[in-house]
Amino acid sequence: NLKELSEYIAKDGKYTPFVDYVEIISNNEFIKDVILVDTPGLNDSNVHRSNLTKEFIDKSSAVIYLLHSNAPLSKTDVEFIKKYLYHIPTEKLLFAISHSDIIEGDVAHVVDYVTNSLNNQPEIKHLNLLKNRKVHAISTIAAIISEKTKSNRSLSEFDELCKHRIHDSFLKN
Repeated sequence: NLKELSEYIAKDGKYTPFVDYVEIISNNEFIKDVILVDTPGLNDSNVHRSNLTKEFIDKSSAVIYLLHSNAPLSKTDVEFIKKYLYHIPTEKLLFAISHSDIIEGDVAHVVDYVTNSLNNQPEIKHLNLLKNRKVHAISTIAAIISEKTKSNRSLSEFDELCKHRIHDSFLKN
């Protein structure tokens, strides 16, 4: 039951300490041959889950590393990159800034900050993580609203509330 999922995966979930992994199967044609893995972060104290993170990353065809727009490329991000991503070929690595719709001001400034940091931060610049590739600013809620609008589906009350605070460029793209 997806309504009870947080009891198994959330930091304070009732069953979280006993969970190795959760598998959710979706009958969605768009992702029929795709396996998405949301790994625990460095702050997961469970050594087994930390080892699973490394195992999944090592076996992945591609890695999308999400940086939160409130604190992009934090110390925790840099540690994760150094620990888990240092050996991933850059053509299989994509950096995206999530929740970009909540950024006050110009999103390009945050993208530039992350790009410059990945290319120039002393601890990781030698990894050449971008190799002239872009950092992407993304917004899941903007994508949902945009898709609903294009397919003439009605927006929920929450969607309507969010739509008014999201920059038009996110809704168009």
